[in-house]
Amino acid sequence: MQIDDIKSKLEQSVATTEAACDEAFSLVKAMTKLELTDLDESVTRALSDAKKRFEDARREATRAFANNPLETADRILAMQYRVMATILEKLDSPWDAVAPCRKCIKELHPLSAVQECFNVELTKFLRARFGKDERRKFIADVCHVNFVIYSTTQMACFGNKELSNWPCVGSGEDEVNPLRDERVAEVLRKQGIDHCCVTPWSFGQEGEEEHKLKNPRGIATNSSGQFIVGEHENDVKV
Repeated sequence: MQIDDIKSKLEQSVATTEAACDEAFSLVKAMTKLELTDLDESVTRALSDAKKRFEDARREATRAFANNPLETADRILAMQYRVMATILEKLDSPWDAVAPCRKCIKELHPLSAVQECFNVELTKFLRARFGKDERRKFIADVCHVNFVIYSTTQMACFGNKELSNWPCVGSGEDEVNPLRDERVAEVLRKQGIDHCCVTPWSFGQEGEEEHKLKNPRGIATNSSGQFIVGEHENDVKV
């Protein structure tokens, strides 16, 4: 089955792959709030049937992605479908989708075309003047896949520290974290996309010297979303 067959099947229910991935994450988020033991037999059977269809979709998307002669756009598209199907296949146990999803981006990032897009765009060489739209679309699609997987991971694993060892694009000194690199964030902002990068907490460390934390001893939050940090000598900073 080729990429067109996968597209025709899945696009019956969603308009775009980005919408599909977002919807997949929303469904997982909703399912974690349900008490699955309370589902009646018909719902349980329907969920089982749906999981089987998503399993089939995942396998076909995996085959399509592995088809090297496909255009880069189609291979990225296949990976988007694969991620969506992987998440939905594990709808009743989303934590089981984390490892397979990370495997997806570990296969996506090493694609030579993906690495070239990031390299050309971020290094600003002469070549960066040409093919901007297509290259930036590829980068945005890759970043969106990363963000959906990261969001699902954070939700399913209760905020475990997954970002520190996130699979990067490139290798060695040229490694780029698509979720945290400010250069990537700037590329996305140029396309009107500002939700696919994760901003690390700073607690004002880049501000005035007198407001920086010197010796934090504890941290808490309040209902207003503020962080209360205990400092040495009984100081408290908000």
